[in-house]
Amino acid sequence: EAMRRSVAVLEDQEGRVLGTYSTLPDITKFKETQRMQEEFLSRVTHDLQSPLSSITSALEMLTDAAVNKLDPTENKFLDISIRNSHRLSQMIRGILDFSKLQSGRMDVHPEPTPVASMLAEAGEGLMPWARTKGITLTVRPSIPGLCVLADRPRMVQVLTNLISNAIKATPGGGTV
Repeated sequence: EAMRRSVAVLEDQEGRVLGTYSTLPDITKFKETQRMQEEFLSRVTHDLQSPLSSITSALEMLTDAAVNKLDPTENKFLDISIRNSHRLSQMIRGILDFSKLQSGRMDVHPEPTPVASMLAEAGEGLMPWARTKGITLTVRPSIPGLCVLADRPRMVQVLTNLISNAIKATPGGGTV
């Protein structure tokens, strides 16, 4: 359909067909839209990252200043807030990474990485959320000491997404 809309027949003065000329305007529009989407994502993620960094820094300073003045529950809430602000920052970087992945500009740095520590990191960040939903979250590596060749931050991001999806889909009182 795109070809039919973008083909012109070239004729001489007597009306004889000399050839055709074609362009692909839909692909051009698609590429322009894709470029605009990448720019938009880049701008939005950058604009979100700046205030989030300020919030995280303020929470960390508050934690340092008030560590002995707050009760354990209040300290725990500050700690959860800091961890969630770090998670949100990772999500924002994930949006940027997805944009890079789509455009073929994403760098991956695989190295031997223990599976247990990646699972623990991903699970630890989601424990408070699971608790608030009344879900038991248990992290157990399938094979103790197992290492894989992986880009650790990206793999933790994938595991976090998978565990997060499982938490979302599990009813209260359930187990992930």
